[in-house]
Amino acid sequence: MDQPDRARTTQWMFQYNPEIYDPEGWVKQRLIDDWTMYRHRDLVRVGQRIYFMRSGGQTAGITAVGRVGSLVYEKPEEADRHSRYWIDIVYDQFVVPPLMRPEMLQDPVLRDYKPYALGLHFSAFPLPPEVAARTEELVRGRLRPIRESDARTAKRIFVSHSHEDDAFGVRLVSDLRRELGGGEDAVWYDSSGGLRGGDAWWAEIRRQVEARHIFVVILSPAAMQSKWVSDEVDMAWRLLHSKQRTRIIPVLYRPCTPRLDLQIIQQISFLEPTSYEAAFRDLMAAINLTD
Repeated sequence: MDQPDRARTTQWMFQYNPEIYDPEGWVKQRLIDDWTMYRHRDLVRVGQRIYFMRSGGQTAGITAVGRVGSLVYEKPEEADRHSRYWIDIVYDQFVVPPLMRPEMLQDPVLRDYKPYALGLHFSAFPLPPEVAARTEELVRGRLRPIRESDARTAKRIFVSHSHEDDAFGVRLVSDLRRELGGGEDAVWYDSSGGLRGGDAWWAEIRRQVEARHIFVVILSPAAMQSKWVSDEVDMAWRLLHSKQRTRIIPVLYRPCTPRLDLQIIQQISFLEPTSYEAAFRDLMAAINLTD
């Protein structure tokens, strides 16, 4: 089989340490996450199935199923080459009860597959076709979709912007709040866009960024010149690399050259010829509020 055919049919097992990663908890705040992808990254294609396997001896097991949500991208700030390459992943379903290692060891197909039977050091494994087919068969009756209502009510968004883009920002935030079914608690938006000063004001900005797991930044020439927007993005990047794992979503409102760290994240473009309605649907999909 040639390489392109193998890539199209590849399914993955992503192994995670439950002391560091918590997919079961994270999906309450976000259904999209990022994952390191150093080995086998040439095989990555959007839409490929992922089985998430908790490590831990006899407590190891497949707990969730998802899919690849992006092509491989780089985080140039990462000095370690093994931590430089990433993909976005989407959590789709829980496996209830999980497919545990003792059950795998009793299965004639899975028991000889070392990443399942023993657990190996690496985190991402392209599954052999027979292992992928058997895994799919065993989890089929255990899949429990993540309820949209739970995901909606748990999503809280911070919108960073320049006051010069308020006309667009107010409309966007109003639509986001309508979709989320909430007011300021669902989407926080400083209508002054950085015009207010003082320690108390900045402390509130910092508190709101820290309290929300989705950070939307409206990109425009004015925003890229704004000290406040820059400081807010800096905070979001620190939270992205913390246990909180804040998700950053750039929204392109006017043509501009974003700062370098925003250029490596997929943008949602509201520029013509894309209509506002079509771009907003793309934003909802990125937040994972639509199929």
